[in-house]
Amino acid sequence: MIIALTPPRHIFCQNRKITQQAMKPSKNRQKFLRLAEKRVNKLAKQLILIGNLSNKTNYAYQPEEVAEIFDHIEKCVLSARRRFEANAAGGQPTFSLKRSEGIN
Repeated sequence: MIIALTPPRHIFCQNRKITQQAMKPSKNRQKFLRLAEKRVNKLAKQLILIGNLSNKTNYAYQPEEVAEIFDHIEKCVLSARRRFEANAAGGQPTFSLKRSEGIN
């Protein structure tokens, strides 16, 4: 009987590991959704505050300064988007030299 109980325990342990691994993407997904919503909402609030700086009654600014602010914001957004696109494409691009014909 001890021999008969040993294999099911071993299988149970393997199933338990598989179950925990199968749950991991779900936890990662939940964490992504929670943090993405929180961070995007926080960013939206900050952008509203930047927009509030356009009130000439309370603030003095030059058009060049406004352009500089939005250029920087656009660069940051583009950088974040590229990180998502790089991950979707399989990470960093790999380098390989072009091989000329006749060279071994």
